[in-house]
Amino acid sequence: MSGPHMNTASYIDIADVGTTREVLSTEPPRGVRNLILTAAAILLALVIASGFLHIQQAERLPGMIVADESARTLSAVAAGIVASVPVGDGQSVAAGETVLTLDATDAQSRLKVLQDQEATAKSDLDNYGLLRRAVEDNVKDNPFDKVTQAKFYYALEQYWQQLRAAADTRTQQNNTQASTRDQAQAALTSSQASLDATNARIADLRALADAIRTGATYTSTDSYNQNLYMVWAQNRPESGTDAYDANYLAQVQSQIAGAETQAESYKADIARLQAQVSAAGTGTTADGAAAVTAQFMLDIASSEQQLHQGLDQARLDEADASLAIEQATLTAPVSGIVEMARDWAPGDQVQAGTQIFTVVPSTKKTYAEVVVPSRLAPLMTAGQTIPCSLPVTVGTSAVTVRCTVERLSAAYQQDNNGQTYYTARLTVETTDPRKDLAQVALPGVSITTNLTIRQVSILRWLGEKIGFLETP
Repeated sequence: MSGPHMNTASYIDIADVGTTREVLSTEPPRGVRNLILTAAAILLALVIASGFLHIQQAERLPGMIVADESARTLSAVAAGIVASVPVGDGQSVAAGETVLTLDATDAQSRLKVLQDQEATAKSDLDNYGLLRRAVEDNVKDNPFDKVTQAKFYYALEQYWQQLRAAADTRTQQNNTQASTRDQAQAALTSSQASLDATNARIADLRALADAIRTGATYTSTDSYNQNLYMVWAQNRPESGTDAYDANYLAQVQSQIAGAETQAESYKADIARLQAQVSAAGTGTTADGAAAVTAQFMLDIASSEQQLHQGLDQARLDEADASLAIEQATLTAPVSGIVEMARDWAPGDQVQAGTQIFTVVPSTKKTYAEVVVPSRLAPLMTAGQTIPCSLPVTVGTSAVTVRCTVERLSAAYQQDNNGQTYYTARLTVETTDPRKDLAQVALPGVSITTNLTIRQVSILRWLGEKIGFLETP
């Protein structure tokens, strides 16, 4: 089976078959077998461990280095006499600590008088309410004390006397029903006029409130409301207007609420008088009593309106007095070292605008402000340490820094795309004392933070990357 064209390499010698079987049936050497088993065990251990080992997923948040807190100078808002100087020049103070006080005795006395007036007005309003209920419920016994509540006691006694007089004169009235309707109509007209005036005043006060909110010019034919606007405009400080405007606006809103209450009282009187006008009436006594009652209720309403006006003015004056007391206490706006403008002592005269002291922050810190999407805001808390990095500029070496969350803004903002975000303030510190942070952490320099979003196992991470698992 040989020839010149036969390829002998394509054949296996029959004699070699037995040898091949022996080779295949022979086990590999012990060392190779152990190596294979060890590799398989290691691979299995890695697979199991990957189910327990976790990796962190983080999101990069952009930010910027902001300027350090600078020295703050405080000046007197109003003139006064120095009462006490609890802090000396060069002394350390905390933010909000009292440094100097002015004598506020006059303002405190005025406030006490106004508070007494307010308390009296409130008590009178309560008594007028009780008087109205006594009439509406037709009580038989006078609920007021003759000594301590004499005005209201005798007002109710006089009302009852008028009712009896109306009953005694019933036979002398020839056209009692018509007369009563006329009286009720007059009272109705008066009540309607009072309601219209009150509604006009409410609208005027609302216009005043809008002017305070928007800063628009306000004019009114109501001298009282115009005076309120002038007081607000003349006493409005050059700075810190938000708190002043809010306080003044609250007083105006209080007056609006009082006027609305008065309007509701007028509406109730009008409804009752309209019913009396439309009713045919059953007798002279009933009609006469209704007229007396209507007039008496109108008198009560008028007295209450005057009390409300006086109460509103007292509250405005109280706000002025309270503001004067508050302005008499000068506190440190920031923590630091006090530098007095002069050696102040009790009895010294201070003019409005006089520089009193300066507080120089005792420690310098580097701060950064970082934009935090609303969805990530719950993951950031005060005191939390977050990895961050600064760019490397020409001529400087890399500086490793650590950022700590100081606070997160209370309210969110919205960008041009409608996405909401918060602003976080971070303190920036170098982790290498040999590196100068001031060289690279300058105001306006960008900073990047890596906020950890979640921790996942390596197996889950691989599954999400491959597509076997969904990313939450």
